[in-house]
Amino acid sequence: MFSLANNKANNNIVCIKLLVFFFSLRSSRALIVPCDILVLLSQNLRDKARKMKFRCKMCDIHSIQHLYKLLQTASKLTDQTCIIRMTPNRFYISTKPALMGGGWFLAVDIQPDAIFEEYQMSGYSEDANEIYLDVKAEILMQSLKVPSDCAKFVKIKLTNKNGHCMSVEAEMPSAAPSCRKTVFHVPITIVHRLQWPEYTPVDDVGFNASCYLSNSKGSILKVFKGVIDRMKSLGNTIEIAMNRDGDMKLHLGEPVSGFSVDSHFQNLEIPNDDDTKDSLEDRDEEEEEIHIRQGYFKVSVDIRSLAAFLGANQYQTTRMRLDLRHRRHIQMILQSEAVRVRYFLPSTDSQN
Repeated sequence: MFSLANNKANNNIVCIKLLVFFFSLRSSRALIVPCDILVLLSQNLRDKARKMKFRCKMCDIHSIQHLYKLLQTASKLTDQTCIIRMTPNRFYISTKPALMGGGWFLAVDIQPDAIFEEYQMSGYSEDANEIYLDVKAEILMQSLKVPSDCAKFVKIKLTNKNGHCMSVEAEMPSAAPSCRKTVFHVPITIVHRLQWPEYTPVDDVGFNASCYLSNSKGSILKVFKGVIDRMKSLGNTIEIAMNRDGDMKLHLGEPVSGFSVDSHFQNLEIPNDDDTKDSLEDRDEEEEEIHIRQGYFKVSVDIRSLAAFLGANQYQTTRMRLDLRHRRHIQMILQSEAVRVRYFLPSTDSQN
């Protein structure tokens, strides 16, 4: 049996050491944790939660609609909970499946002062001034559905209503002299600091070739989406090939199956050198040899997952960037001054 100190500082140290020990043994099904230790761990997290504060306010209807559409995109891609991460200068939304299993993920990076009139937060501690929340994206999205049409303002803050909640308060137009307000309390789970690395998407995934889904005639994003949508009924995987000259090929089917479908996109816009500088250093000798010999880098991905993102995306833009890493993954990026949306999809070969 562990001896638990009464000193609060010592208790925090004990909690951290015990959590590290327990997380290292998560695969053990026969792990028995003494009740007094569970009480200590739970009390430590509750103490931290009481100190965490967050509140924001949106007064512009377009900002409310932006947040609503981003949550709508996340809820369409997964019926599981998502992670909301708040820092003093960033507001993040990310899905969980990939983070836990190494598969696909959606990551949204929002610049707070671009959509929030007010943004205040106090995180886990002084040296880790962040908050990670586990929340059902669909429920949070539904709380903004009506306000996104006509609300005068929306306030979001952390509260405790028989459990931790994210409270969404909106003032709606009213013919009466008194104002009409709606309040939703969305249940949340606070993620412990030791779990943060599990729920933080990789920022730099590297790539060999990159292009924008646009050319001299304008955006071809709608055409690309239509091609993928038609191809998804013909097979499970699609091969995407891209060179560094702005050419891309889509291929589905094999000779043994008796059919194949190809689509070519030429003269696509290429990102400038500043955008590709970091990934140029990440290319290995084998990939450079492929470029010299074949010119095209290739990756096979699940076509239904790709079509799901293109269909679920509610963030309106005519400019999408596609990054490709040979035989490893693709990454699709939608970016504006206020919001950056990333969709990462690994190769089907790497998952086998």
